[in-house]
Amino acid sequence: MIQIGHHKIRLTLEEQTSPQGRAFRLSGSQKGDYTTWVKNVEKSEWIHHFKYLDKQGGFVSFLIDINGKFKKKL
Repeated sequence: MIQIGHHKIRLTLEEQTSPQGRAFRLSGSQKGDYTTWVKNVEKSEWIHHFKYLDKQGGFVSFLIDINGKFKKKL
């Protein structure tokens, strides 16, 4: 699960609803460019891609830092 502001987003394929009332679901995840080692454990940024399921369609992606915190919308 990731949190963006006060909105929590599950990293599952279940349909969810945005604060604007638009249906969406996880489309995919990928490792970001930044990776580092912390206490002998590799930590990476992650990019999560979400697809809107309404007539407007489209995608939105979020970059999550190595600590699992929202960094920015892509």
